[in-house]
Amino acid sequence: MLRFLSLIICLSSLYGYSQESKTYLSFEGGGTGIVASANIAKTVFTHERFKIILQGGLGWIPKLAQSSWPFNLPIQATANFGKHMFFIEAGAGSTFIFKSKIENPITGMQKSELYLSPIVGFRYESEKWFGRLYIGPLFNVTGPHLYDDVTSDFINFGIAVGTRLN
Repeated sequence: MLRFLSLIICLSSLYGYSQESKTYLSFEGGGTGIVASANIAKTVFTHERFKIILQGGLGWIPKLAQSSWPFNLPIQATANFGKHMFFIEAGAGSTFIFKSKIENPITGMQKSELYLSPIVGFRYESEKWFGRLYIGPLFNVTGPHLYDDVTSDFINFGIAVGTRLN
């Protein structure tokens, strides 16, 4: 219980700091959203040549996943190294697919799938808009294999364009 309380206090202090920071809205193809996603992101830490951005959204999954819901929940945390408009990104992402039949298409048993992804890429950011391109292969951590039909035959990179909201 004490760990949970300290996590809440830490997150609330980050949220308080992030009230003053940049908020982004983006549309992304591939990446942790698998097919596409709409995302909202927030800068939670800024230094002169370094910033940390947390991003979450709603993604669209391929029909191949045979999910009971056509959407997934992609999230990312990236560290951005650079100054002014050009940044190198490194971080991690994940996506959650609700009640998929990926592992048991014959029996029809559905279970949720969790994918993790390392992220390495490039980000360009101006005053009003930004673009990013990154490599982010997805690994299935809830199935018996790291690769399944979704991860082995689908997009292993992400490309996004978005705008700054504040």
